[in-house]
Amino acid sequence: AKAVGEDEEHLVEQQREASSSSAAAAATTEGSWLDVRNGPSVEPTGDGEVLPLFPLRVIEWPGNTVEVKVNEPAHRKLYEDLLMSGARRIVAPLVSISRDTDTEQQDQAADKQEGEGEGVAELRIHGVGAVLFLEDLQEVSQKTGGQFKYIAKHSVEGLAKIHRVLNPSSFYNKNEQGLKIEYARAEAQALADTESLKSGFAGEGTGVREQTIAADLVEAWEDLRLLAERAEEPRLQSHRFMKETVRKSPTWQLADLWQRLQLSTLVHRERARVTEEVKEWIEVQQQAGRLPRQLPPQVDVTKIGLPAPMIEDFVKAHTPSALTLSDDFWAPLLDILTAEDPKARAQLLVQITQEEIKVTRARVNLKELLG
Repeated sequence: AKAVGEDEEHLVEQQREASSSSAAAAATTEGSWLDVRNGPSVEPTGDGEVLPLFPLRVIEWPGNTVEVKVNEPAHRKLYEDLLMSGARRIVAPLVSISRDTDTEQQDQAADKQEGEGEGVAELRIHGVGAVLFLEDLQEVSQKTGGQFKYIAKHSVEGLAKIHRVLNPSSFYNKNEQGLKIEYARAEAQALADTESLKSGFAGEGTGVREQTIAADLVEAWEDLRLLAERAEEPRLQSHRFMKETVRKSPTWQLADLWQRLQLSTLVHRERARVTEEVKEWIEVQQQAGRLPRQLPPQVDVTKIGLPAPMIEDFVKAHTPSALTLSDDFWAPLLDILTAEDPKARAQLLVQITQEEIKVTRARVNLKELLG
């Protein structure tokens, strides 16, 4: 099993769709998050460059390539304005949405593109976002049967600190179809970084400290790989692959690899948890004579009397884009994103991996204990 499977790729693609979000002109700051509040538009203060703001539900790391499917009127206008002005940069922070408790609203929101019509109870954007550089914009209306207007391809050229959103009401003003008609603009300042995107963290010419941290990271990733193999969970390919990747890749891309592994693991564990619950329910029904002892290898869970909440969990577990990623999931990754230099990022990767080793070892021990 590799770190990035089809389910994880689909999850990343869905999370990249823009989220319905806003940040007040006078947003409050808690750590590195900006609380979202609706409010009037304000003028730039001169603290940074005014950029279109495109919230994402996944962290994009410097060196990544990002493809976004565009259909909502607001985002159509965003890209058309970029082309008309000759500008190419967008700031794309992670968005955190706390949904209403209404399950039906959550399901409807998960099915929509670009986060349209989210039932938002609380919303924040992270104060540091990826700077996307538009590389290509294709008109795909005919090719997609009108499902999307554009496919936009970007490279992530760096990070920016977001000071404020200038027009937060843009996320609340919608047309009769419930689609946003104006895109957000933010005042943001590019962040400098000493790491080259074209050289590895522990490549030729690097110092002893970098080499030591790299060796620690490879060792930790190998320990985790062996445990994940015993647990039959997603894992990195091989010790050789990890050693070469750490040597040749900047820490940004190591963080991206770790994020993809964590997403794959999350999907796998949630699917395993729900599947086990369904199996236990079926066994109880069989023992009570309400289901036959012999069932076909492929069972339609919607047709065997499975309770609605369990059906909902089962469908969500097999629809990666419907999974909710908590702040706890993102917190260690955001620590890496905002670390002061490459060595600090690599050290955090080692520490985070060591914590994941503890969790995975406990799961392995429990699995082997229960046979």
